Formats: sequence, C-alpha cells, structure tokens
Amino acid sequence: MISDQESNWQHSVVSEVTFRGRHFYVKRDDLLRPFPGNKARKIEGLLQRDWRRIERLVSHGGAQSNAMLALARLAAHKGIGFDYHTRKLPGWLRQNPTGNLQSALAFGMRLIESDTGQPPSAEPRTLFVPQGIAMPEAETGVARLAREIRQFADAQGLSAMTVFLPSGTGTTALYLQKHLDFVVATTPCVGNAAYLRRQLSVLEPDPARHPVIYEAPFKHVFGKPDRASFAIWQALQNETGITFDLVYDPPGWRVLLSSPLTPPILYIHCGGVEGVASQLARYRRLFGQSLCR
Repeated sequence: MISDQESNWQHSVVSEVTFRGRHFYVKRDDLLRPFPGNKARKIEGLLQRDWRRIERLVSHGGAQSNAMLALARLAAHKGIGFDYHTRKLPGWLRQNPTGNLQSALAFGMRLIESDTGQPPSAEPRTLFVPQGIAMPEAETGVARLAREIRQFADAQGLSAMTVFLPSGTGTTALYLQKHLDFVVATTPCVGNAAYLRRQLSVLEPDPARHPVIYEAPFKHVFGKPDRASFAIWQALQNETGITFDLVYDPPGWRVLLSSPLTPPILYIHCGGVEGVASQLARYRRLFGQSLCR
C-alpha cells in the first residue's frame, strides 16, 4: 500500500533516447508505482482529501480507460466501493474481460453498462470523479510533476525546453503549463483541437493560459487500430527500448515528429501500458496475427 503523504511518492526518472535520428528526453511516468502514469499525478490530490464521509467512488468513461483502472486501485486502497459507468460492451469483452477492464474488475470495481454510459445524479456519501479525472484536485500531483521537470532542467543546465504530451481531456497539459515557464505543447487524441479547447476551458476559461495545441495532419479516430499507429509504436519500442501505450502515444509521436518544435524536447510518457495486451488483441483481430508478432 502507498502512503497518502507526498514525501512518500516516487519521482519518475528521465530517459534520453534517439528516435528517427532526433534526440528526446522521456519523462518516465509509466514507471510510477503503484499508480502508474499521469493518473498517479491526478490521484495525488484525491488521496490527500478527507475521506471519512466517502463510502463509494463513481465515475464513467471507456471500458479500457486508464483512469478507470487508477480509480479502481484508489477505491481498493481506501477500502470503499467503486461504480464505473460505461456504454454497453461488445459481447466478446463482457464474456472475456481483458486489459484495464480485467484488472479494474479484479480490484472490486462494479461495472454498470447503459446506452449513455452516464452515471445518475450524485448520491449521499459518494465522490463523483469526472471522466479522465479532469477536476481541480488533479492540479496537486501535476504541480509536483512540474517541479520535477524544473529540477531536471536545472540539473541539465537547460534554460529553455519544450514539454510535449498527448491529451485526452488535456488536464495534465493544462496544469503543467500553469506551473511551468516552459512551453507545454499537446495534441488532441480524443476529438479535434476545438473539442480539446472546450475541455480545457472547463478548468481554465482563459485561453491564454492553455497549452499550445497541435492538431494531427492525418485522420485519426480515437482508440481505433490503424497500421500507421502500430508502425510507429513498434519503431519506438525497437529504437528506444521503451514500451509505449497504443492509444495515445502513437498519434502523439506522429504529431510531435511533424511539428515545428525545436529541441530540447521532453516527452511525457503518461503510462497506459497495462492496456497494451488488450490493444494488441484488437490489432490482431483486425489485421491478423502476422502484424503483431
């Protein structure tokens, strides 16, 4: 079990890699434990709140969400229930849960399927967590991440640096920009740039305080397997020795490589590798076994 005190949280390391002939720093939040990835950052603030009147967490989103798994871990750590609402599952996944869904169920999550995937109105003694943990409490841990990045830059003697990460709700990128004087750049993996700006505006109405947004110069459907995404994911693994997630990182790296950003660049590895096995299974179903050997 992890202590709720900040002093016991593990800082993530930074790896230096060369990819496609270019140098990058990679902030390895995928190695954080027991909550890996940027969800560890978002959950830190939740851990520090008063839980004495909370008996159940409630959230919603996709059936393989990284946030879902992190919240399932959090609820188990706190010894409370966790209800997760999602749209109706395909029959094969309901009968044979895999990836993040399988792990979250093992932590005791109660999965509730519906046509909308939306939870009902708040009930007494419950804590509602928005999809993707996009809430003000996420700022606590992301501010810590910003401090770690600043410490790294100072140690390397870097007076300027660009921080890049792919976004779902954009919460991590938003709070990083708030707490860093470096440029923070991101790309929307869910929807387009207009959708991401609307998500950011929920937490910060002033667009001048938002991170820089680069829209993908290619067609991309969130979570849908495609050969270009698999190719860059495989190349990243071969060239850097790092396993990335198969949903956010492939479009993230494709946009980063096509962007006008200049070095030094720090890429935030936001985790999500627990879902790689289920993602690879989807690729195999669509493209055959030979693609994913």
